[in-house]
Amino acid sequence: MAILNLILLVPIRTIRILCFAKYFTNFFFCLIIFVVLPVIKVQPEDYIVTINSHQMAKEISKLKASLFEQIRHTDESGNEYWMARQLSKVLDYTDFRNFTGVTEKAWNACKNSGNDPKDHIVEANEMVTIGSGAEREMPSYKLSRYACYLIV
Repeated sequence: MAILNLILLVPIRTIRILCFAKYFTNFFFCLIIFVVLPVIKVQPEDYIVTINSHQMAKEISKLKASLFEQIRHTDESGNEYWMARQLSKVLDYTDFRNFTGVTEKAWNACKNSGNDPKDHIVEANEMVTIGSGAEREMPSYKLSRYACYLIV
């Protein structure tokens, strides 16, 4: 899309000169510009899309927030928690071992804020799908909303 935006901002005469100068190495490019676009009567404003970075950031944060709420768990007492392995995937960590360092920093931040980290970060096991499709219990953490806030 961005390439097409740049193409439509270049005058047609310049494109013709470029195409002839390259001995038609860009034959398909020329074909699209001179044959396809005029036949389907495409207007340049049809391809110009203005993306407001603030709106894009809002949409991404809504998506992340909804994913965050989707992976929320509730125990039998009604306490909500998030599993660290699931949260790491939502936050685009490829390896959980990279996420454990972030969890340790959240532990220290929780302690420094005067809260007991044991109330917010609890070691637990989580079922993880391995390569063969089977599931295996792997070490993880149960995180409170506050711990998730510290991590993010």
